[in-house]
Amino acid sequence: MIRIYFSCALWALTVFAVSCGSPYTGQHVSDISGSAAVVVTTDYRTGSLAVISLDHKEVDKDFSHIHPDTICRYSPITKKMYLVERMGADAIAVLNPGHGYIMESEFSVGAGTNAQDIAVVSRDRAYVARYSSSTMTVINPDTGDLLDEIDLSPWADEDGLAEPGWGVEHDGKIFVAIQRLKDFQPTDYSAILVMNSMSGKTIKEVRLAAKDPMSKLRYAPAEKAFVIGEVGVMGALDGGVELLYTDDLSTSGLMITEQELGGDIIDVVILSESKGFAIVSKTRDDFSASTSVVSFDPGTGKRLSVLAHSDEFDHSFLELDPSGRQLWVAQRKRTQPGIRIFDTFSDEEITKSPIDVGLPPFMICFANTGD
Repeated sequence: MIRIYFSCALWALTVFAVSCGSPYTGQHVSDISGSAAVVVTTDYRTGSLAVISLDHKEVDKDFSHIHPDTICRYSPITKKMYLVERMGADAIAVLNPGHGYIMESEFSVGAGTNAQDIAVVSRDRAYVARYSSSTMTVINPDTGDLLDEIDLSPWADEDGLAEPGWGVEHDGKIFVAIQRLKDFQPTDYSAILVMNSMSGKTIKEVRLAAKDPMSKLRYAPAEKAFVIGEVGVMGALDGGVELLYTDDLSTSGLMITEQELGGDIIDVVILSESKGFAIVSKTRDDFSASTSVVSFDPGTGKRLSVLAHSDEFDHSFLELDPSGRQLWVAQRKRTQPGIRIFDTFSDEEITKSPIDVGLPPFMICFANTGD
């Protein structure tokens, strides 16, 4: 089951049409070198990848068919791209950006375990979070060989599962979002579990101010902290954005609330002490929803402006480009899906129309084949 941001009913809406024409010319993936954006696209029946060069916005779309419920992760340690194939596949695919994004290996991480994310900590060690397992597995990221399993049962709720979601490595530690869900709804609390990346031993359980940390965990250098989007109960506006400081593992509390942002947190990034961006959703009485891309001030906890809005659930992921000067937005609008790019200082849109990436885009990962 696909559960990235919203209710199961919403993800089951009418399949989106393949995107329309684009002003950008197609480019064979083997010809795209240097820094690039890899875009996971899906219509929830099939999936594919697209690559966009950062220099000229040249696109190679639909170059590789993938599982329709997939996320991407690029590791600067191994210089590889990892595709986490989730519910129904339970596997990791390893791509080499330096050789035309060819698939070097693919391996199972346990049938029925519903893998959610991979955090690579060295060339021969990675952690895989799995929703439907009581353990977090430690593997060789190239071969999938099992190295260890981390028992997560101490953090489980009454269904016996901790529901670990996004995970990431930083400064010798693994940070994992422990969602603690029952029937995909939050229970009494959620947390970030911090572990030693080499031994897997728990350093600290950090309980969060709100429940269900669903947004991708991202490190914000300006804050020296991880940015955590906590959605709580969809439609209740009981969540917000919290910072987890990496020096002492303390938290900020909700530095901006869903009430102030104007909807449920879908995704969030922070550029500086005075500028952040979020996707928020508003649920209607008929369980449909709208989405908006908004900017906010982390220092004051106030919303600044609306960059984009849709009356449907059309925005899925944000990502800052490596320079920090551009905000990339995955827009799934059925009439014109694609990637939209905004200037992070002016909030003005750079793209004249969404960049066509084939199927509707879901997630964006930046890679550098010139490393």
